[in-house]
Amino acid sequence: RGTVIDVGVLTPRNWIGAGYRTMGLYGCDLNGDLLAIPLPDASVDAFIVTEVLEHCADPLAAVRELHRVLKPGGLLLATSPFIWPWHGTGDYPDYWRFTVQGWRLLLKPFAEVKVAACQWTQEGAQAYEQMRRFECMGHKSLTHASTGYLCEVTR
Repeated sequence: RGTVIDVGVLTPRNWIGAGYRTMGLYGCDLNGDLLAIPLPDASVDAFIVTEVLEHCADPLAAVRELHRVLKPGGLLLATSPFIWPWHGTGDYPDYWRFTVQGWRLLLKPFAEVKVAACQWTQEGAQAYEQMRRFECMGHKSLTHASTGYLCEVTR
């Protein structure tokens, strides 16, 4: 319900409803950058930010901007890969991976934060075990991983 801004999406989720808009650097309903969202304070009901923050030069500043523009009680859904190959280009750099602790620190300005690891497949678990063994990732009981995280945050 209300105004929903989907940031950096390649395929718009038009099924969301009448208040749905896309935001990105070009070709979107709202052209803008997460470091300077061109909207007033407390004006958006929800943000969807999937697979974007790892590409931001300053994710802490981007999250502060999302917090500024999100209405009190508004919802932010954010995802980012964790165990994933580097996928940057000259125009679209790939800077970051966030742990559970990193997400909680990043999302600290929000009132309620839920961070959930994305589900492992059997194949993903096998690949992880091989990486842990051969890339010196440490003792199994001290090493935790997920392919990514879903964060549900309320302002």
